Amino acid sequence: MNIYPPPKIDLKNPWQIKKKITRDEVIVGKLVIPFFDTFEYILRYWTLDAAKSLENGCDVLVDMWNVTEENILKKYQGGSVFLRKLHNDDFYLSCMILFNNCKLNVGDEIGLYWDPRSSSLMFKLLS
Repeated sequence: MNIYPPPKIDLKNPWQIKKKITRDEVIVGKLVIPFFDTFEYILRYWTLDAAKSLENGCDVLVDMWNVTEENILKKYQGGSVFLRKLHNDDFYLSCMILFNNCKLNVGDEIGLYWDPRSSSLMFKLLS
């Protein structure tokens, strides 16, 4: 049983994880997500088994929606997007296809949140 429930998502501004893209992230096509943000805003919505396999170093495939253009939603799935734990306890989201499709660059600000209704990660290029 969870002692306190996952944070409520504000649908007017749901972007619980916000970050600027670094040079290294552009080169490797992977977004680094700090431990706290991953735990608080993603893993707390997952099953214990899925969270444990991520903790144990497995790649966990996730579906991700790019909602940057509200009238053109793009779904990434089928192994092109996954989460993995780094040695320093942070995590990374491998999503080279997203970097290429969105032409993401150093300094771009992006937002992410886990949508429990669709069990998928939501992505938006904020600026």
